[in-house]
Amino acid sequence: MNLTTYYVDQNLNNGDSASVHTPDYVKVLLVHREEGTLHVLKDMLSRKGCMVRTSSSGLDGMLHGRSEKFDWVICGLDLPIITGLELIRTLRLCPTTKNSTVIILSDVEESSECLMHIERLDATIMNVSDFQKLDWGEMGWKDEL
Repeated sequence: MNLTTYYVDQNLNNGDSASVHTPDYVKVLLVHREEGTLHVLKDMLSRKGCMVRTSSSGLDGMLHGRSEKFDWVICGLDLPIITGLELIRTLRLCPTTKNSTVIILSDVEESSECLMHIERLDATIMNVSDFQKLDWGEMGWKDEL
């Protein structure tokens, strides 16, 4: 999982070649129905320097994802109005989020059919506890959360 997004600056005024640099933050769309989980994960990601936009419904998450570019989309499956799978299907069709890293959070064992859909959407599924224990150093971040 590559968490670093590179941006190319082109200085057309002096004819310099394009330079590549790492941004100061990762932009995250976090969508979960439980306010407590939203709060904990937003705090955790913010401490790592992420810019986090939160939503507690799939519809609001979809609207944010269609109007802004996000490096990561993290969502639950059981969302109000639009499910997590519907949200990810929609965002995979949007130019702003089609290449975003997607992590689906679920604390229950999902059906094989659900897992097949998640794999087809090029997403990763894990529980909240495992997400909090990710090895951030391997992903280019300073330490674990």
